[in-house]
Amino acid sequence: MIDAEKLLPGDLAEYRKKVKERLRNFRIDPLTLDLYRLVREIDGQDPDLMSVEETRTLLAVEEGLTAFFALFGHLENLLEIPALRADAGRDRKLLEHRLTFAALYALFAAASIIAGKTATIREALPREEVRTWPLNLESVALDANEIRTFNNVVSRFLVDLCEKKPDRSRVVTSTADFVCLTHDFFREMAERCTRLSQSYLDLKPVVENRHFLFDGVSVSGFTLQLEDPESVALSGDTFDQMVGNRELKTSLWGVADKILLYDPRTRRNPAKELGDFARTILLYGRPGTGKTMAISALIHELTARAKKLGKPFRAVLIGSDVKDKYFGESVKNLKRKLAELHRGDRICLVAIEDIDLMLASRDDVNVNAADKDLLHELMNTLEGVASQDLGNAVIVATTNDIKGIEGALAERLQENPMEVRGPETAEDFATLFRYKLRRGLSMAEGGVGGYVRVPDKGSRRQPGWHEIGELCLEYGFTGRPVKNICKRLMTVAGEFRMPEEVYGLEGDECVERLRGLYRPIDGATVLAEVERYRTHSLAHEEAMREERIRARKESLLSELRAGRLAQAELQKE
Repeated sequence: MIDAEKLLPGDLAEYRKKVKERLRNFRIDPLTLDLYRLVREIDGQDPDLMSVEETRTLLAVEEGLTAFFALFGHLENLLEIPALRADAGRDRKLLEHRLTFAALYALFAAASIIAGKTATIREALPREEVRTWPLNLESVALDANEIRTFNNVVSRFLVDLCEKKPDRSRVVTSTADFVCLTHDFFREMAERCTRLSQSYLDLKPVVENRHFLFDGVSVSGFTLQLEDPESVALSGDTFDQMVGNRELKTSLWGVADKILLYDPRTRRNPAKELGDFARTILLYGRPGTGKTMAISALIHELTARAKKLGKPFRAVLIGSDVKDKYFGESVKNLKRKLAELHRGDRICLVAIEDIDLMLASRDDVNVNAADKDLLHELMNTLEGVASQDLGNAVIVATTNDIKGIEGALAERLQENPMEVRGPETAEDFATLFRYKLRRGLSMAEGGVGGYVRVPDKGSRRQPGWHEIGELCLEYGFTGRPVKNICKRLMTVAGEFRMPEEVYGLEGDECVERLRGLYRPIDGATVLAEVERYRTHSLAHEEAMREERIRARKESLLSELRAGRLAQAELQKE
């Protein structure tokens, strides 16, 4: 049973005040440095202003270092350090051993919090501004005294922040530099603490059987559970919201059930020891069938259940953003993300969307060396996952065209291919329409607006959801057309001039006044929009077909002209 131990806000406020004072007046002989002023001076602009990213990064540093002191004080009691100090015949080596472990663990928590929170900020930076900082923190001394440990870490951080080139110009010259340095510095520090923890196997059980709760952060053992930016971004959907795809949902539930059996402390998964389950899943199907939603729902399921079970979970999204214009950086970006698969201290899901578009075939004459390196790195990783499978990780890839995946890569992903069909029946389409238009339904139907008035079954004059679903099925629609149709219906329904008195109303009174202004949406309106969308789609498909024919004609004419010119040159000779 894991105990949840929450540090009180009052205690944290006092610690935070002391941290800010230290960061404003930090002594590195013969200088006294102010971290806040150093950050304001980074870009050489207004020394009294900071960007939003700089402010958020500094707040993360404050929060992490506050947790350092708070957790150290808490660990002193857990490790019975006051009793050891009071004992006249105390074992000095044992006392120092426990104090150093307390400082090590508190530093791990602090560094993990800072690295985790700055990862969110880093992910939002323009790709061309993100860089990786080469750091070697092995020389940073950890001490039995928490103040000396704090000073050693902050001192090294400030030295790196103030580092200068041979021409005396600063190395850190932008907001992005500061964010990336902070993230990489504290991430490396957390990883170093994890490595050093192997020297304290006698004390690790003290922290492995507890949860230490901070604001939005849970630390247990040498693992940390944060509101992961990629998990949050991708986990907006649930399995209940997926329409159709019944077999797929059952299969994905099975994946979640088995991977959640993994125990990060023992690095064992009973399901792996008794049998086997897929390490890679390939979701394939037409555009708009729900591949991205399936990943989102799986991440939502894993996030919620892992949190309930007290197990760390991380979702990693790999897309075209891994590609970098600088040589070698693309593979580094991919390696950094794929490294999560081999960390046995957490449950992990890696999602790769549109893998056929991101990674070209090695045999394609137009593919560049960087893309070939990316493909090679991914295939090596898939081989590694197969040979070093702990039962804690799964890779989920998506594609619209299963035939478009590079041959060798396709073989590695064929372990568990799953077709994503989307809505499969008239009732599936009806359910999807109700969900997408739910805000306009009546309160009795789970809505608020009451301006969507479509019966389950209708007539020739006034069709219902069943008739609308039948038409979508006949037209071969996927979920994407329904989504677009519903967006237009809601937009048109809300096209009215806003009465001036509405701006003086609040809450339910304002909602009630607006409810009567929306244009009603009945079955005939929905059906007309379905027909309009179908007509527009056919016209677009025909235009695209004609464009392909025209492009092919031009290509053939160009080849013909080139052949004639070559023949003429040969005749001249």
